[in-house]
Amino acid sequence: MKKFLCILTVAAILSAACNSKKSSAEGSKVTETANEIIKPDTSGMGGITENVLLLKEELDKMVPLTKEELMKRIPQRLMGTERSGITVSDGLGALAASTEYKLNDSTTIRIEIVDCAGSGGVGFFSMQYASMMEPEGSDSEITYSVIDFNGHKASESCMKARPGDCTFSYFSGNRFYVLLEGQHVGIDALKEAAGKLDIK
Repeated sequence: MKKFLCILTVAAILSAACNSKKSSAEGSKVTETANEIIKPDTSGMGGITENVLLLKEELDKMVPLTKEELMKRIPQRLMGTERSGITVSDGLGALAASTEYKLNDSTTIRIEIVDCAGSGGVGFFSMQYASMMEPEGSDSEITYSVIDFNGHKASESCMKARPGDCTFSYFSGNRFYVLLEGQHVGIDALKEAAGKLDIK
């Protein structure tokens, strides 16, 4: 998953200095126009659209969630399995919460939810959105592609040597970046799990 690790590292560097808070009256909701933001670019997935720039402005006005508020977005159960303990971190420049669901002895799904609100979150959003500009590709370790998921862009990748080890990421609620990582799961199962989430 070299592609994702690289993106997360750059995002952390760009966002580390950004942690200012705005007033809650200023941006608790995304405007209707911004709700069209992260739909697929039918012209070939290239470029940053005007709507994306508008969403970044809206995200910058929002007040980031507290740790407790973000933890509530992590589902108690997924695919019939109880979650493990929740880890919360702001090391990426934006607040992130993650947990794991152990489906059996060899199969695990990890979920991470990042709040893209506030200046730090906007930096993270920008880097992750930029990673979804290439429709498909591969390197020596992974294959990846960008697809339409629930009317928005989503990114999927799998290890060439271990096709069951995959990641699936997308934006939800015009605020949250959601990442699912599967071990011995496969991309179809990850997308099925993502379809059961309602993060907003």
